[in-house]
Amino acid sequence: NLSADWTGAVAKISDSDIALLELSSDALDAYQKEALIAQDQLEEIKQDTDSLFNEIINSDLDKNLKVILLDLLEVIRRAIAEYQIRGAEGLKKAVAESVGRLFIDKDIVLKDKDKPAFQAFWKYLAKLNLVVSSALHAKELGENVNDFIQKLIH
Repeated sequence: NLSADWTGAVAKISDSDIALLELSSDALDAYQKEALIAQDQLEEIKQDTDSLFNEIINSDLDKNLKVILLDLLEVIRRAIAEYQIRGAEGLKKAVAESVGRLFIDKDIVLKDKDKPAFQAFWKYLAKLNLVVSSALHAKELGENVNDFIQKLIH
């Protein structure tokens, strides 16, 4: 029962239990393949998603393209909501699904590709992709930069 008093359970946790948890945390951090996206950055992406959603609803885009873009924004919203579980990989899948869907429905997309609302979606997707790629490749980039610096020093 999560709403019950935890005083008794907390009292049973020893200093050695805490030390083991810290060691486990350090070990897991060593295997983490991606950098975490900051909560404020996730919140900004969520706000951008909501703003773009409203922009598309109120735009003069073809009805079919509106449906596609709104569906994709919902996929992205879900990936943001599940970020704590799926990490940047979930967002990467949402970006990939978006690009794939736009390619599959290119006949619908091409009619309105120059309209401001579609251009806004495309810029948003590019920005989201940059954030996701940075998170997924941060550790690798850091290791490469570290290797480069080590070579310069020695």
